[in-house]
Amino acid sequence: MSTCPHCHGQLPDQGTLTWPPPEHKARRSDPQTSKDAAKLAFPRAEGQRRRVLGCLRDYGGGLTAERVAVIEGMPYVSVSTRISELRRGGWIEPHGKRPTSTGTEAIVWQLSAAAWEQLNEARAA
Repeated sequence: MSTCPHCHGQLPDQGTLTWPPPEHKARRSDPQTSKDAAKLAFPRAEGQRRRVLGCLRDYGGGLTAERVAVIEGMPYVSVSTRISELRRGGWIEPHGKRPTSTGTEAIVWQLSAAAWEQLNEARAA
């Protein structure tokens, strides 16, 4: 279990759900500077995933990526990327849509049943 300073509590390590595998987000065709930047940015992703997950946990009714970005003070593009990773890892799932600040519809994200189960097990331990 890990303590996350941004989400006001404890988040489980892997358990039955997984963090996405380590990957550096750069294409083979990208210039070396892009590949170097991807390697430097990778360590931040772990903390950002925990912040997004904690925010969605704290607001159990679900949030849009835009709202998570505002609450956490993170760039929208970072939140959007972390949401994709958390969805692939089974931690979150879509739960309807809501209008954004511009009036367009956006997906509302919430923790998956498996994530809640794992969080509850972690609290009981």
